[in-house]
Amino acid sequence: MKQCDETGPSQVPVLSMTDRVRNRPVAENPVMIDCAGARPNNKFGGGDALMGEGWQPVPHSDEPAIRAAWTAYLQPADSLVVPAPSRSWQGRALARYRPTVETEFAGKLLAAFRRCTRPGERLWVIDWQHAWYALDPHAASVEGRPVPALPDGDSYNYVAPDFRFGLVMGWRDTGPVALFGADLLAAFAADPPAEFLRVCGPGE
Repeated sequence: MKQCDETGPSQVPVLSMTDRVRNRPVAENPVMIDCAGARPNNKFGGGDALMGEGWQPVPHSDEPAIRAAWTAYLQPADSLVVPAPSRSWQGRALARYRPTVETEFAGKLLAAFRRCTRPGERLWVIDWQHAWYALDPHAASVEGRPVPALPDGDSYNYVAPDFRFGLVMGWRDTGPVALFGADLLAAFAADPPAEFLRVCGPGE
């Protein structure tokens, strides 16, 4: 998953495991995500005008440090490396049913984030094409979010500042979409989005 805001067309492998430099296994057949043609708009429109409680824009002055941390933890080279353990979805079902399951998925994801964080702890929400946000899951609601939780021509990445867990994705509406981190996977499994899993499958 390339940082697509200023880069040209490219294909970047997204791995389901961490890199061997960190002495953990990597996937033998990485999924390729094509960043070319990412659209400069999001489905919610309005941006900050729709921002509810729990969401705060990240100052532009903070972005270089966040980019550096992203590179160090997830993208040490051209490819994004999704840490193990992880669970991912991709394919036509994800694109076909996105309009009907996105809100459910977002609600269950937000609930899972609450189980993994302390009150007041914030996550980074990174859209390489648009504004970035700091998200307090305990103060936020599904209705007040300025960005979606599934790709729609843009990529929306939710990560803990220490990268112990997160949601990362490609920009295509077919995915992939990947959750990573043992705490987040357990929290997600404790109260899963039933309709999303029914139509998109259990994930890999």
